[in-house]
Amino acid sequence: MPPINNLFRPFFAQNTRLLCKPFSTPRRAEVMTTQVAFAAAAVGIGAYVYMRSGATAAPATSATSASSDTTKPYFSGFGFRTLKLHSSEVVNHNTKKLRFELPDPNQSSGLTLSSALLTVSFPPTNGRWTPVIRPYTPTNPLDEPGFVELTVKLYPDGKQSGYLHSLKPGDIISCLRIPEYVWQPNKHDHVALIAGGAGITPMYQLIQGILANPEDNTKITLVWGVNGDRDIFLMKEFAELQSKYPGRFRAEYVVSQPEAGSTHRKGYVNGKVLEELGLGANEAKNKSIKVMICGPPAMEKALKGGKGPFANKTGVLHELGYKPDQIYTRLKSSPYGTDYPSRLSIKLPCHMPFRLPLKHLPSRYLSTAPEFANRLKTINLEVERKVPCLAIPTLSDPSLWSNPAFISVDPLPFKIFHDVYYDNNDTLSSHGLWVRQRNGVWQAKVNPSVRRGRANTRFEELRIESDIQKAVEAITRVEAQATANFGLNKMADFTTHREGWRVDGDFMVVRDNTSFGWGVVEIELEEQIKCVGGEEVDKKWKERKMEEMDRRIEMFMEKYSWAWGKGQVKGKLSAYLDMTRGIRSGRVR
Repeated sequence: MPPINNLFRPFFAQNTRLLCKPFSTPRRAEVMTTQVAFAAAAVGIGAYVYMRSGATAAPATSATSASSDTTKPYFSGFGFRTLKLHSSEVVNHNTKKLRFELPDPNQSSGLTLSSALLTVSFPPTNGRWTPVIRPYTPTNPLDEPGFVELTVKLYPDGKQSGYLHSLKPGDIISCLRIPEYVWQPNKHDHVALIAGGAGITPMYQLIQGILANPEDNTKITLVWGVNGDRDIFLMKEFAELQSKYPGRFRAEYVVSQPEAGSTHRKGYVNGKVLEELGLGANEAKNKSIKVMICGPPAMEKALKGGKGPFANKTGVLHELGYKPDQIYTRLKSSPYGTDYPSRLSIKLPCHMPFRLPLKHLPSRYLSTAPEFANRLKTINLEVERKVPCLAIPTLSDPSLWSNPAFISVDPLPFKIFHDVYYDNNDTLSSHGLWVRQRNGVWQAKVNPSVRRGRANTRFEELRIESDIQKAVEAITRVEAQATANFGLNKMADFTTHREGWRVDGDFMVVRDNTSFGWGVVEIELEEQIKCVGGEEVDKKWKERKMEEMDRRIEMFMEKYSWAWGKGQVKGKLSAYLDMTRGIRSGRVR
């Protein structure tokens, strides 16, 4: 019996990845979209039956191959279509713009306002046989010939977004056009678009389509709520539209954690903010206004009210006087957070912003589950990549920057630390464990992937002596006590002078110079995750999380490639051991 994923692929095309769906589909279309998802499953089952009957499946059916008549829109009719990646562009710290080419450069996509594409993939992180189905909204003008462009935000543990971010020019994806909300020009005098996070992409498509139609006079107000200034990746585009269409379009940004000196409104999208932006009680009396919401479920629920027999039906918009028929939102198909994994093989996108196992609850969500606070344990994850030096003298001087320029650079305090590393004939390092005292405090780094030959850049950091003791004893099988250096011998002893910067809010770039004359630059990401105490944190989950962090660093380094020097790369510990004991295994840090 052939693997299940091979049964699907003849119909979804080899290595299928993409499916998209709009934010604003009527209830009837929602049912249709569910049917589309199960129709995809039916196609795979049909393939299985067909192949089991002894017939040979064709490489592609008429549903997956492009129409031979390139005068027709590429997405005309029903069925899967393949797209080849033309280019990708990093637009901010966690978002990429992926530009796919159509078979004919003069061919139109056939997508209408507002349209989306549904994508299917069989990512290795999902067991290779369980398909992942996710919607993405094209963000280039729908009448642009020859191309379809997707703007994809990389989520922690995002199976589909992680795959899409890994695509290289020439890679092929498959996608399906799904039912869309039909926009009617001039049906509303005013449309208020309230977006949260990645919910901006369908809003952006709608804004472009309305303003590009000379016969549509609808006034548009966009309110976009984000976490930080660096998340506003379409500011330039919206500024140009606001300048081109004065009085018809305006964009307002609400930032929950603004940077120092930020000019944007601080806080969250609430009743007070909507009143200040002219979307309060007076505007609610305008029967021709339509409010469309697309964002994380908590935001949608706060604005519109909850669903279900026991939910609070009163939301901010209701309190301002808006009627239900003036509000449109889609909790189930919001593109925000839809890239989190589900164990169901065929399922519409999850609407939770973080669908992680409870034992891996991110620390910023602890307030939603206070009953677990007394059982929580912190795990510290660190991912780093090294370069031999910086290509410029310092990151603090903007006049030295090339293009694209850093979004922000904040100097970190200068540090001096003394490290003493311990091991017994590489017993620990060969198992992916490094134990040290830094300024007299015990620390350990754990990289279980080292024995499988993966890059030695991802670590869980242990900071509690009892945890370090357990890790050492698991390898040496000998009782270990911190007071006796865990039964280990000193293998390295040196001092480091560290200069550092926090770049674009999340990334630490540090330049280390050691007492034995070696220098290296490291680009690092660190994250603390809360887990419920008493439960073993899933090792594969931690590795997937660190892989996602590693991809973010790769994107960051790719975007600012002008900043990194060329040459031999070697960590401080490796250089120290090379100096004292000759060339050592590349496993050591």
